[in-house]
Amino acid sequence: MEAEYAALSEVSREVVYVKRLLNHMGFEKYAVGPINIYCDNQSAIELSKNAVFHKRSKHIDISFHYTRELVENGEIVVEYLQTDYMPADILTKSLTKCKHENCVKMLNLHC
Repeated sequence: MEAEYAALSEVSREVVYVKRLLNHMGFEKYAVGPINIYCDNQSAIELSKNAVFHKRSKHIDISFHYTRELVENGEIVVEYLQTDYMPADILTKSLTKCKHENCVKMLNLHC
């Protein structure tokens, strides 16, 4: 859960950067409303939405809680997506041939 929460924090920072860059470049219409971020770890999602500290999460560095602030401000929405539908797995995990082929299809890549 901690690693997924740290990854959520990192992607949140990138989302804010890209959104501000689009605004700066004059593409405001592409940076309107909250940005959806998908995660396959329900504990990390709940921690990003709930400011209550638990015994298992009190050791997490406060710099990772930036995601929670963005969720509270309505800048991002963190949603659950099953692992089977995560195309990013092809970049982060060793996969079986079947799972690899599914990720390639989800990314619309061609061999």
